[in-house]
Amino acid sequence: MEAINANEGDFAFVLSLSGKMVKSSSSKAELRKAYFILSSKVHPDKNANSAESKKAFQTVLESFERLANPEKFEEHEEEDDDDGKPAKKRKKTERFKRGNGGCYPTKINCPRCKNVWNTRDLGLEDAAYNFLMQGVKQYLCGGCFLKFGCMTALHTCPHCRKPFEYDPDDYHRKITCGNAKCNREFGFWMFNVSERREREIRREVKEENEKIAKTRAQQRRRGARADKRIGTMSNEDRVQEQLFILRLLDNCPRCGWLLERGMDKDDAREHLKNCNDQKQIKAYRAEQAAKKAKENSRKKAVVSTQSTGTSAVFWSNFLPSNRLHSL
Repeated sequence: MEAINANEGDFAFVLSLSGKMVKSSSSKAELRKAYFILSSKVHPDKNANSAESKKAFQTVLESFERLANPEKFEEHEEEDDDDGKPAKKRKKTERFKRGNGGCYPTKINCPRCKNVWNTRDLGLEDAAYNFLMQGVKQYLCGGCFLKFGCMTALHTCPHCRKPFEYDPDDYHRKITCGNAKCNREFGFWMFNVSERREREIRREVKEENEKIAKTRAQQRRRGARADKRIGTMSNEDRVQEQLFILRLLDNCPRCGWLLERGMDKDDAREHLKNCNDQKQIKAYRAEQAAKKAKENSRKKAVVSTQSTGTSAVFWSNFLPSNRLHSL
């Protein structure tokens, strides 16, 4: 902690004290790893809330924020005073313009089938690369039809051809992949796209997310209603009812009603829906319990008889016949 506090302001050096060498051009994923390692060691909760640990933790946090989100702390030339406060964050709807010097349309692979994701092979516009890498939209794989986004996709360094971890905050930065012996910086290509098209994509994504949220809410409500209907039913009872619906059981597991020949799944489902006579259900369960108890008694009697017979045969090899009859 002394080394951290002594080097406050040297952001890359502070995070490198985690044992993982980082620099200002490291990807956000690499910076995050270093931050987690270091913060877990200097956290005040693990150091009796000492003043030194609190200061060290704040220094580590500031170092991560400064390197991972430099745009928040950019100084404005028109301002005379430097108060160290973060600059006003750019709105998500505000268009960002930059050049493509030192940038590449990096290779992206599907996380499931490992196929290369290519906009032209899939009939997509070139700007789909922008939307994917910025975390705006998810796309389908042309091989396995998995829908994935930039955080789950597999990314490859354009220099060493090795995989690296990507974060959408890195899209407008020049980073290094963090692999051994690869220190060359690179950026991510930004294809030209009209403001109108960008608004359309964002609107489509918003509508799609709202539709998904609505569907999930409906599923939760249906699940809640189903749980209310099921009540205290055991998993075995639920399985029996499903087998009855599939016509693998002839009798209703609740009341014993017989599913006659010619009836289908809808008849079984309709019967279960209206099978609420608690008196009949209780009587049928008592009947089934009595049958089960009787069957268990019969099995025990059979086992006892077999055991006695086996014992008699065993002792017949050693005892005289008069002694055997006494057993």
